[in-house]
Amino acid sequence: MTRWIARVLPLLLLVFFGVALYAQDSTGGSSDSKMQTVTGCLQKGMESGGYMLAAEDGKMWELSGKTSGLDKHVGHKVSITGKAMHESSADEKKIKDNESQEVAGKPHGDLKVSSVKHISETCP
Repeated sequence: MTRWIARVLPLLLLVFFGVALYAQDSTGGSSDSKMQTVTGCLQKGMESGGYMLAAEDGKMWELSGKTSGLDKHVGHKVSITGKAMHESSADEKKIKDNESQEVAGKPHGDLKVSSVKHISETCP
């Protein structure tokens, strides 16, 4: 009986941790990485090819991910669906000066774009 437990226990632990890691990965690992939709005014960012979304709640979002084609929506009201991201310290240091000018002291975050919906040709 003891030999059976000694053989099966490591296998059970391996399966348990594998399932736990899979569950964490499939849910994104944290509440910050859940899909969310943010509506606001799309603006050009200071970095080449960069975009910012001035959300209706006053928060500024720096956009990454599927940003090709956003140029035609600059100055328009859009809804963007994506995942909130946390940049690495090294990446944040690279863009700190530009980002502080772009957000002008407002709350801000990084959003990895998965889809864009055009709402209006004008922003309020």
